[in-house]
Amino acid sequence: MDPDDVVEALSTGVPLISLGHAMIVYPEWVALVQNGREEEIKTMLSRSAQEKLAIPDGMWDRIMSIPGWFQVMDEGGTEG
Repeated sequence: MDPDDVVEALSTGVPLISLGHAMIVYPEWVALVQNGREEEIKTMLSRSAQEKLAIPDGMWDRIMSIPGWFQVMDEGGTEG
């Protein structure tokens, strides 16, 4: 993908960054939307989800260290 491809994709109006974010938090996002099950989509990332989501350590460390980048909940289910 080159910069022209990015410009073309952004001109469609689809928020690619937001979609990528959603896919990290909930990899089954596309299937749920296609099947009309949007209410099942999780919007917060659990601090214990790294292994389940197969997120590499470096990316996980960045996600956890940048306040506000991802909504993160602690093990008790509260935002933290």
